[in-house]
Amino acid sequence: MFKKAKCTKGAKCKFSHDLNINRKSEKKNLYEDVRDNENINDIEPDALNEMIEKKHGASNASRTNIVCKHFLDAVEKKLYGWFWQCPNGDGCKYRHALPPGYELKSKAKQDATPKNVISLEELIEKERSALGSNLTKITLESFLQWKKRKLTEKKKVFEQQQEKKKNDFKAGRAMGVCKHFLDAVEKKLYGWFWQCPNGDGCKYRHALPPGYELKSKAKQDATPKNVISLEELIEKERSALGSNLTKITLESFLQWKKRKLTEKKKVFEQQQEKKKNDFKADEDTSNQPLEINEELFNEDLEDLEDLESLDLND
Repeated sequence: MFKKAKCTKGAKCKFSHDLNINRKSEKKNLYEDVRDNENINDIEPDALNEMIEKKHGASNASRTNIVCKHFLDAVEKKLYGWFWQCPNGDGCKYRHALPPGYELKSKAKQDATPKNVISLEELIEKERSALGSNLTKITLESFLQWKKRKLTEKKKVFEQQQEKKKNDFKAGRAMGVCKHFLDAVEKKLYGWFWQCPNGDGCKYRHALPPGYELKSKAKQDATPKNVISLEELIEKERSALGSNLTKITLESFLQWKKRKLTEKKKVFEQQQEKKKNDFKADEDTSNQPLEINEELFNEDLEDLEDLESLDLND
């Protein structure tokens, strides 16, 4: 509708009102210099006068059919397009178009590169002939054995990788734990006053990852412990007593128990008697009159006599 000058939507129209949009979408022709085929209707008056001056003025006398080296370089490097500008400016006297039949150097190199194109059937036959004739025929049984072997190898590699990850995790390498922190924890030096040699800005973590096992604790756990059952302990102590033992019966046990209680009662009575005697001794000392040492007051009596003999008139 815009081409027919009948569009009434203006700026709200969802279609483009640029008549050169089709021209912008297509590639620029490498064999045509656009400066030779400019449409007068698309050029403003000032630009038209400038173009006439360039074509018919003194500058037009120096125009040549030699191709511009900047244009060739841009084409070889695939930089030439609608927005490319020649370093010589708009008044470049050299042509910006390839001569008919000109072959680009980059395209010539691509064409000179040998292309080894081979079909899938030829490739299979080639690889098959390279194996030789001494081959084992594939059967279902041999295939299953091969498959089982491959799965076993794959499982073994996976277990090795998991073991390596586990060791790295235990060593703290997986979580980025500070080695100075680990060393301090292992040596039981880590505490509130411990300082990292890397300073307060240490980029590594000062915390053990979950499930981390200290090497010192692992060594302790690995140390064999003499664990013995109760039955083994009884048998060991029983054998240490020797063979000359009296067999324990209910009657002998009651006698032993009675003897032990009698000894315990006797010790308790002795302790009570000793406490009673100590208490009586304390009472006897408290009822006796106190003896006064008169020599302690001799010095005071002498001072008193001196005061009495002192003449106040003097």
